[in-house]
Amino acid sequence: MRLDITLDKNTIKNKFNIDTKYDVLRSRVNRHTIVVSNELKQIWDKDAEKNNYKQPYNEWFLSILREKTKVNKVSIGKSKEDNDKALDEKDISIKTALASQDKILLGNYSSNIKGRYSQIKFISEEIFTSKDKQTVKLGDIENVILRKKYDSVFDIYETPIRIEVTYGNAGILGQYLSKFYKNTKNIIIKDKYLNNPENERNLNAYIKAYR
Repeated sequence: MRLDITLDKNTIKNKFNIDTKYDVLRSRVNRHTIVVSNELKQIWDKDAEKNNYKQPYNEWFLSILREKTKVNKVSIGKSKEDNDKALDEKDISIKTALASQDKILLGNYSSNIKGRYSQIKFISEEIFTSKDKQTVKLGDIENVILRKKYDSVFDIYETPIRIEVTYGNAGILGQYLSKFYKNTKNIIIKDKYLNNPENERNLNAYIKAYR
């Protein structure tokens, strides 16, 4: 599943670092949709110039602009309060993330900022560079969707190999599976009950209901 993600300048810089510890980071940047505003783009541009990765950075950005699903350009807008002061890098990143659909923001932020912007999913570099789990448990899904704990956000949305569920959790499971139905016209259910008409009823009752 492709998510809208807003990247800070350090994530962009690390994408062009050849160290193998950033392999997962590079893979995720390439996989998901990058959210960018004009103001955030200027921050990236300056950092690329300052740290001598301008050429590969420019080539990369031009390449993602050619694919509609690779970049989501947003306008952050400015309030009267914003006009009275210069926005710093974190303000710009936060406003850019708020203008996106998934509101996922990479970077390290204080607990005070996280509390003020509870609608944003703040993701640290440690989480972003961690490999996906092969098996996702219902507790991981509940942590992300219900408890707003995002350590497993990529584990559950990057198509896990196995999902362990228990009886009596149809609601949260349906809410979770509905995310994969986003922007999809067709969905195919494949399981050992291929000829069971209950499958279509379950889709309508437990998955489409959350769209």
